[in-house]
Amino acid sequence: MGPFLPARRRAVCPAAFAAAAVVLLLSPASGQEPVDVALTGEALEFEQRIHEELAAVAPEAVPIFEEASSAYRRTDFASAKPAFERVLELAPGFPAALRRLSFCELSFENVDASIRLAREAVAVDESPDESPDNLSMLAFALASTFDGRSLSEAMGYADRAAREDPEGSWTQLVLAQVALANGREERLAAAVAALLRIAPEYPGTHMFAGSTPRRASSARRSSAGRPRSYAKPSAWASPETRGSTG
Repeated sequence: MGPFLPARRRAVCPAAFAAAAVVLLLSPASGQEPVDVALTGEALEFEQRIHEELAAVAPEAVPIFEEASSAYRRTDFASAKPAFERVLELAPGFPAALRRLSFCELSFENVDASIRLAREAVAVDESPDESPDNLSMLAFALASTFDGRSLSEAMGYADRAAREDPEGSWTQLVLAQVALANGREERLAAAVAALLRIAPEYPGTHMFAGSTPRRASSARRSSAGRPRSYAKPSAWASPETRGSTG
């Protein structure tokens, strides 16, 4: 059985796939209890820009969004979900809240709600900052259905996200998962090669690498000896991580 995709697809429960994928993609690399991620570098700048955008439309929603995002990074989706819902009451259509609420819904196996929210995020925000994350979230949610048409649609969104943000660990993780679900070995190999370079310490990287033994082995050899910038293990505990967090 490869990661996320059992050999007999007909036996797969889509909701169980969604929950399992969330657990794998969000599990801290060192196996420690989930803790809030101390954002630094690009990730911190990205978060600050989101806060500024929210403050411009609903300043009273900013502290709620901060609390929700803190819970989200800890993978405490039960606390994050209602907080993001409150943010959207105060700032309808705010893309970062839509996207993160979509991920929360998927963690509770609410696949249809997750897809709906992700589609809305993609529709309202095509900015270079957030478009790759919105596209990846939609691809991630669609891939959890195991419906043939949805899987094909997910592949298009995952490819587009990876083109827009080739150094993003989240975009490449989603590309790997979606490529695996679609049986697209060449796209999986490309995502694995990128992950071995930008997120070599993340458990999901090596799970995906194990699903493409020949090409992944080649990618590992080609990256040997290159300097690597390692993130703190807990920095990979949530999506939207940008490159190396240092």
